[in-house]
This record gives sequence, C-alpha cells and structure tokens, in this order.
Amino acid sequence: MIELSKYFDTKKVYIFPSGTNISDVQLEYLLRKEGALFCFDSKTLSTAQIKRISSGSELDEIKMRHACAIVVVDASDAPMYKYIFEARNAARDFPNIRISGVLDDKEEPLFNQNIGMISLPPYSKGETLLDYVVRNEKELMMSSDADTHFLKPHKRLLATNPHGRIKALIMLATEIRISAKRAIQFEIDGHINDIIRCCHETNGMPVIEKDYSIYSGDSSGFEFVCNSKYWIMRALSTYTNARDDSIDVVAEAYKSIVDNYRGIYKDDDVRFYQKCEPYYFFDHIQLLFNYRWFSNPAKLMNTIYDRLLPLLFNSYQFLHQKAKGKLVIAQVQRKNRRVYDAQKTLREALTNITRAITLAEKVPNAKNIDETLLHMQYTKGRILIECSCVSIGYVPRAVDACYQLYQMQRNIRHDAYDFTTETGNDKASFEKFKKILFSNHSVHSFDDLNAENANDLLNRWTGLRFRITKKKQSK
Repeated sequence: MIELSKYFDTKKVYIFPSGTNISDVQLEYLLRKEGALFCFDSKTLSTAQIKRISSGSELDEIKMRHACAIVVVDASDAPMYKYIFEARNAARDFPNIRISGVLDDKEEPLFNQNIGMISLPPYSKGETLLDYVVRNEKELMMSSDADTHFLKPHKRLLATNPHGRIKALIMLATEIRISAKRAIQFEIDGHINDIIRCCHETNGMPVIEKDYSIYSGDSSGFEFVCNSKYWIMRALSTYTNARDDSIDVVAEAYKSIVDNYRGIYKDDDVRFYQKCEPYYFFDHIQLLFNYRWFSNPAKLMNTIYDRLLPLLFNSYQFLHQKAKGKLVIAQVQRKNRRVYDAQKTLREALTNITRAITLAEKVPNAKNIDETLLHMQYTKGRILIECSCVSIGYVPRAVDACYQLYQMQRNIRHDAYDFTTETGNDKASFEKFKKILFSNHSVHSFDDLNAENANDLLNRWTGLRFRITKKKQSK
C-alpha cells in the first residue's frame, strides 16, 4: 500500500495497517476529507463498513471530494467475496487487483538487495513470501512456544487422524489449490479444516487457508490454498522421520489418492494416468519428503511404488518413474554393501523399464513420445551400468543399451543425454563400468558382447582410438 500511495503524490494519504480498528464514527469523519487517498489493509474495516463505502451514494460522495479508497480483502474473507459477487450481478463494478504472494522478476532483485544489507538469506525465485519466512524462521523469529511448534509442526498437527491429514497435505503440496468440491471427492475437506484450525490456534500463520475470491454463487464456492509448500514439506518429512509406522501411512495416503482418481475417471484411462502423474514422479516425492529432515527416503520410495503398482501397472510413465526410484534405492543398498538386496532391486528396475519401453512403443502418436522413449533408454542404460558394477555378466547388455541411446540421438546436434556428464552415484558407477569395459579382458571374450558397439563407446568416452579384439575363451 505504501508503494501504491507513491503514485498519488497530490493527495493526502491515510494508511491503516492490518490490525487497526476503525469505529463507524471515525470512518464517517475520514470520508468527509477532500482530495484524500484512504488505504485500508485487511481486517481494518468490518464487512458492514466495506459495504457502506461501496454503496452507490457513498461512492458518489467520495468522488465529489476527489478522494479515492483502496481496500485490501483477504482471499479467505467469505462474506466479502459473496457481497462482491452479488454486487457485480447487480451491475456494479469493483476494480479487482489480485496481489501475488510470489515476487516477480522486478521485485526479486530489489528484495534480495535490501535483505542482503541486513545479512538475511536470499529469496529463492518462485517461492511465496511465507515460504521465505518459514525457511528462514530461525533468523527471522524470536524463540517462543508458537515458533517452536511452527518449526516442528508434526508434534500436534499430525497427532490426530494422521492418515487423512497426511493425504490432505500431500494433495495440497502437489496441487497448491483444491476446490471445496474436489476436497469432498477425495474425503479430505474435514482434515484440511482441522489442519487450518490447528495452525491458527498455535501460531496464527495462514499456511493453508480458504480462498473465496472465486465465489460464484455456490455455497461451496471456495478453494483450499497452500501458502507455503516449504512448510508442508517440513511437516511431512519430520513426521515420516519420527514415527515407526509413518512409511506405511504415507504409502497408503498415496494409494488412496490414486484410488480416488480411478473412481473419478473409471472410464477414461488417459485422464486417469494424466491426473495421477504428479503423485508418482520420483523427483516430486523426494521433494516433499526431503532428506534434510527425513533419513530413509529409499525405503519410503520403495514402499510407495510397490503400493501403487497394482493400480498403475499399465502406465509407462509410472513404470519409468518406478524404475528410476528402484535404481536410486539399489545405489544406496550397494553403497551400504547390501549386494544381494541391490541385485534384487536392480532386477526389478530392469523389469520395470523394459515393460515401460514396450508399452510406450505401442503408442507412437502419444504426446512427446520420442522424447519419452529417449529418456527411458537413458534410464535403461543407467540401470544396466549399475547392474554391471554388481555383476560383469550384464556388461554386454549395458553396452548395447548405451550404444542405442547415442544412436537415437545421432540426428540431434548435441546429445540430450550423455553418461559422461553424470554426477554423484551415477558418476561413480559410470567410471567403474568404463574401467571394466576398458581393461577387463575376460569381458572382451563374452560371446554376447558386441565389440563394434563397445569400441564406439570407448572411443567416444576416452577420445582414444581403441580396439577390442574378441578372443575365444579356452575350454
């Protein structure tokens, strides 16, 4: 409001911050002023007072005095949005400006410059201002009981009805906005209301709220809105880390969401698979259950994917994500020297990606299918490279998979996928695989090794002219 007032430098500006109470007598006195700009932040005026200002006769009086009024209304103010809707239907006009909780490209550098001057952490592009506060609350807030609860919300938030509340939080963090009707369909409306009450009673922070700005005459015309995805990530991660049964609870929540989608789209497989996608994408699940607060993501991913398989076994996208998840789990198992478990997990990953590619090849006209198949081939190569690090018997299949990936990209100027640019566990596995292929002479004698493909890969990866000469193994 202060920024807005700068554009009205010829007027006398009156700003009333949120929490200020203005009586009817005071309001009457204010509205008599000439050439003024009144800026009322949220909750400074009652609904009745706003209706009074908005009445035709009062607006005419304000205009006659060359005055203006700006009124901020919370998106959660149901009576106000109902009034605006009804007034619009009566041929009245209310100029509506929606204020985003995310800084735009012009605001972000200015904000970061200002907070940098007081040694606060930088704002991350795309996060809400509440996200910023939650992420940096240790630096921004004094220690108090409310702040402690806010820092570790799982203690009270998920102490009751964890199954339903976990499901609600997963959906809110994934979809951000959920209509009341949709919440009822997924049986999470009551749980979201409980979460809102819990947050309000402990710290008053509107991490989740009802947005009535979409009101259109329907009694359920509002949306539940997640104002801080970061806060939900923290709540989910800390809960999952603290409870022995939490992994089963979370996996059942995901299964329940997909079950609900199956019921809604029981005659439309395409829409069903599209709607379910965000709930099985590996990176998104890892984001919600963040390693900063949760120490066993591999087991969680394993359980979620196993629980969803009976519902999504015909989705090539799901099988691809499951294969990637199993690969990461196997890498953790191998790092912890659980070789037998890693072998078992990798076999499952290989089965998943093989079925995924087969299903995808059956729909050549599907959207972005060429890019999807290319990505799947890359994943297959990663899996077989990992398999080769456990057992050299997989090396010939890994060679063929890697070679095929580069062949699929031969008409692309720059390779979209390249094993030489791997990082972390993938990089370590690739370097080991390359060494095996380069120097393990017993591998060179394998009957199923395609020497020409192997030579091509080694030339590409090392920049050296290399020639594998296959020798027959002695009997």
